[in-house]
Amino acid sequence: MSEAFDSFGQSLEHEGGPSGDDYDRVGVARGQGLDVDFFQASGYRPGSARRALPAAWRLVRGLSVLVLLLAAVLGVLVWQQYRQGRWAGWASLVPRVHTKGHAAEAATARPQRRPPLAPGDCPGPARPGNGPAEAESPAAAADKPAAGGVGDTPSDSKKRQALRTALSQARAAMARRDLASARKHLQAASQHVQSPEDDAHVGRTETLLANLEEFWKGIQQVLATLQPAQEFTVGSTPIIVVSADARSLTYRSEGANRMVTLQDMPGPLVLALAEAGFTKAPSQKVLIAAFLAADAQGDPRRARRLLEEAAQAGEEVQALLAEVDARGPAGLADKLPPPDAAGLQAARQQARERFQAEFRSATRGPAKTALAQKLLDAAEDAGLPAEVRYAMLAEACDLAAAAGKAEAACQAVDRLDSAFRVDAVGLKVAALERMAKSVVGIHSQKEFIEVAMKTASQAMEAQRPEEARKLADLALAVARRSRSPALLRAAQAGRQQLGLTGDER
Repeated sequence: MSEAFDSFGQSLEHEGGPSGDDYDRVGVARGQGLDVDFFQASGYRPGSARRALPAAWRLVRGLSVLVLLLAAVLGVLVWQQYRQGRWAGWASLVPRVHTKGHAAEAATARPQRRPPLAPGDCPGPARPGNGPAEAESPAAAADKPAAGGVGDTPSDSKKRQALRTALSQARAAMARRDLASARKHLQAASQHVQSPEDDAHVGRTETLLANLEEFWKGIQQVLATLQPAQEFTVGSTPIIVVSADARSLTYRSEGANRMVTLQDMPGPLVLALAEAGFTKAPSQKVLIAAFLAADAQGDPRRARRLLEEAAQAGEEVQALLAEVDARGPAGLADKLPPPDAAGLQAARQQARERFQAEFRSATRGPAKTALAQKLLDAAEDAGLPAEVRYAMLAEACDLAAAAGKAEAACQAVDRLDSAFRVDAVGLKVAALERMAKSVVGIHSQKEFIEVAMKTASQAMEAQRPEEARKLADLALAVARRSRSPALLRAAQAGRQQLGLTGDER
């Protein structure tokens, strides 16, 4: 083709322009299949450009074909991801605004979020589909010797205990929404792996943590889209947004304003935000299930239902199902027994020696509160022996109770309960009973009443009404001693909500 164009161009290469013979050659060119009309209209002239045009045209045509092929491949990949519900760009959050009498849906764009990590995508060694061993509780497998043949090194009992403790601490940190600490404990656990079973347990916990991190990133993005005066419901209770950012929410409900952070946000409110802002894709159900499986206010049974629904849609959820089962009725197997009296006394002595100067100076409330917080932080050390961790948490509870800090005392009990087989309700009742008569100051008294009523609710859920009534009585006594009408109304309202409207001693 290029030779025909060159031949035709040479025939026009004279000053007088094309002659009659040239036009005859045009007819010959047409007969050879050349588009001469286009050639003439294009203003073709002989010279260097005449020879460069065909090569440039072939280059442009080749590049165009390559771009079209790449676009087609990219389109197929995007469509496959969209069909699987994993393309983050399609999972934009759309907060729903529930107004009185009707519900209006406002579409709000948000930054894209990574798709949730499937078990096989995690850095950890999660291996779905390992059969019965996949559902075995981490604590049960941690006690098993490492499998191997001749020449294999027997498992180290101290490393098994360290692995077990680190995994328990990682789950405890996830339960209280301290994901940074959970990641640290999980990294410590990976240093004590001795067998494929240990490897699988660390991998499953990594899968849970990875999905939980994605869940909380999504909640932050939902919060960032909320607007003042926006209304939505939590259960059957309407709440109105006063202000919101990525880490906190101030809302108005039942005639009062309340500010909550991600750390202390009630579980029903967290789920309401997730249901309003997340899409209905199976991958989003996996994220919600991770919260329900890991959080202290979660619901393992509901988590299992969501995971089963996601599995029917093609999601890989075997590792998360194993974690849900481990945190269910069999979850006590993951907890350690408390140390005996002699072991606890020796561990308390170690804790006091480590913080000898602080214990010596902790004679007043602020110093006791500061030391209690130091002990809570020190108990997070992944390499700490279990009995010393127990002693530190027990000392922190005692110090907080002596300082009149009900919330810190109960936080220490919750930490104990997350890792050890203890009676959490009984320990909280005992701590609150010790501090009830000595708590002073309107702020400390308000905190005491709130914590006491919250613990009373937990006692009622555990079918322990006598302890619930005792706590309600303590809250009412502190409210009366405060001489605050607001605190008195709060204590009385709490009793009514629990159905304890009898004798108000």
